[in-house]
Amino acid sequence: MFFTWDGRDNLDRVPMLTYQPAGMPYRLWPYDAVRSAGAACWLVLLVVGVWRSMRDRSFRVPAITLLAWTAWTLVFHTVWGDEYFLYTPHHAWALVAITAWGLRDVKMQYVIPPITVIAWASLMTLTEYRTAIMGIAS
Repeated sequence: MFFTWDGRDNLDRVPMLTYQPAGMPYRLWPYDAVRSAGAACWLVLLVVGVWRSMRDRSFRVPAITLLAWTAWTLVFHTVWGDEYFLYTPHHAWALVAITAWGLRDVKMQYVIPPITVIAWASLMTLTEYRTAIMGIAS
């Protein structure tokens, strides 16, 4: 998304911690190779977890509820909110819960490698956040 509905870019917003440069339009894919690999691994785990959760009769209704909550969050924050879907924590717990439920009986040898890549990408992001915050504080 390059601009909001009213044509503003990130310069008109309250200052926030973001990957997006303040004076430039939003980039389509702002991640480096490690974060791209982490995002791809998370996407694979998410798709497999959701698929397996939907196939489980005992978890189908909670899975649909979690997906409905995620869809509501997407609509609410993207259309009416001033923050974008990927930057809000309101949906993360629902996606993690449905993924964890779907992957609960998968052998760990298949789950540990992508989780390692995701953890590495997350650590890089947290390191950048720390650097940015320390820059504000000093």
